[in-house]
Formats: sequence, structure tokens, C-alpha cells
Amino acid sequence: MFTSLTIENYDLAIFDRDGVVNLPPKGDARYILTLEELALNESIVQLILRLQENGVKTCVATNQQCVGKGLISFTQLASIHDSINGQIGEVGGIPLEFFTCVHLVEDNCECRKPKPGLLINAMNSFGVKPDRTVFIGDQDSDKMAAESAAVDFFFLTELT
Repeated sequence: MFTSLTIENYDLAIFDRDGVVNLPPKGDARYILTLEELALNESIVQLILRLQENGVKTCVATNQQCVGKGLISFTQLASIHDSINGQIGEVGGIPLEFFTCVHLVEDNCECRKPKPGLLINAMNSFGVKPDRTVFIGDQDSDKMAAESAAVDFFFLTELT
């Protein structure tokens, strides 16, 4: 599993959240709004652990327009991220840093994927250059953000 991702090529692995680190919302739901709706993608958790064990820094870049829409508060979002980190910690992982855009699409901000702002912020925070960074996502907007940030990209389906 994950043979497409060569660990030695990267110092930083950035993951999308919904549909990658955690399973997508069920049914017609567009957002994970409660802890009860949260379920981690176990194969991605194992990949995160493997990367961390090999010295690769790991983090998440996620659009969370649900905050901007008032469907969830910053505190509730932090609780979801804390739960993700708690579950990763339970299996021996290092907590992930979350780079989050809460803006609405119409705000036309620089951080909302497909723009590269979140990825650039993550690379700057970790002091890692684009040629040593990979982004793992499940949407075309993730791929476009990676291209704009000049980082390698893997679709989730390429890794499983």
C-alpha cells in the first residue's frame, strides 16, 4: 500500500482533511459539523504514522467554509481537530497542525483552495521548500492548489 509515495522525496506532507484524513460526510451532508460525524480514514492514519516515523513533517490544509456560513463555530472546529489529533495520538502519532480557510467562496481570499495560500503558509511554517513538499487530496481544487504552490500532488486514489 502507498507504493506511489516515496518518503525519501519529501520533508513535508500536507493532507486535505474531509475525504482524506477523515471520511467524507455521510449522505447529502456537505460538512462534518459534530464529533459524532467524524470518522478517520484508517489507511491515511497509517500513512501519517509511517511518514512521521521516517521524519517527515505532517499537517492538514483544509477549506472549512462551514465556519464562514455560521454552521459551526471556531470552538467546534477546534474540537473536531483536537479529536483527530487525539485519535492519531492514541496510535502513537504526532499531532497535526491544521491550516484552515474559513472564508466563503465569494470572499475570493488567497487561502481558500484552489488558491495556494494554505499550502504556502504550511511550507513557511515548517520552513520547507516546495520541491520537498507533497500534498495529498481528493478534489481537483486540491490538485490546482498544489500546482499553484509548485508542490507534488497525489490524489487519494493513487495511494490506496
